[in-house]
Amino acid sequence: MTGRASRAANRTVVGLVLLFLWTPILVVFVVSFDTSTFLRFPPEEFSFASYIEVFQTAEFSRGLWISLVVAAGSTLLAITPPARTPPGCSARTAGPPSGG
Repeated sequence: MTGRASRAANRTVVGLVLLFLWTPILVVFVVSFDTSTFLRFPPEEFSFASYIEVFQTAEFSRGLWISLVVAAGSTLLAITPPARTPPGCSARTAGPPSGG
């Protein structure tokens, strides 16, 4: 296969995989606005009632707050350089420098 044909095949496969992965997410998102209690596609009516009810629930609000605190703490832990770097190491490497 030539380089151009190979790239076209790769792009086609990647496009199909992305379509396969994103289609269910899109369908669930669109159906989440339906007023029915059963799954129907396409939805007959659109409403934010379910989202309003969820965000007014105390358990959801508490869980969301805990998730945000954990996410912020994890992010800070991941991006903060170590307080002290061992001799011969830089903050960007995991081990001693290579070479002799």
